[in-house]
Amino acid sequence: MRSLIGVTGAIVLSSYLINAPFFWNILGSIGALALTISTAFLLIAFSWGWMADYTTRGTKWLRSFGFMSYEIYLSHMFVVFPLIALFRISGGNMYIGWLWFVPAISLSWILGYGVEHLLSRSADRRLRDRPKPQVIDPATT
Repeated sequence: MRSLIGVTGAIVLSSYLINAPFFWNILGSIGALALTISTAFLLIAFSWGWMADYTTRGTKWLRSFGFMSYEIYLSHMFVVFPLIALFRISGGNMYIGWLWFVPAISLSWILGYGVEHLLSRSADRRLRDRPKPQVIDPATT
């Protein structure tokens, strides 16, 4: 069952990413529902252990995006806005515009890494190491 759900999710998601207009032409405004359902299928299959032996090998770099997702979310626009400006200054050729995603994702990861190591980790350590407040039990006084 988990293989069927996983393979179905992978096929639909891949098909959607390769040719999204096909889904929109067939399904109309609910075309994005195929993307949502296929993603849910993959998440369910992975949570049930589908492809567990293969998904952890060589994916530490990819899993780091999940580990630092909040830091990347908070800081990625500091990368995106300057890259958009550079894209426009360079002439903004839309046929190769997708190539700008590579530096955007890479620089967002680097900035997220810096925020995680320099801010989040030290703040977490300080919060965990501070003394706990004393609770006074009224029954013992």
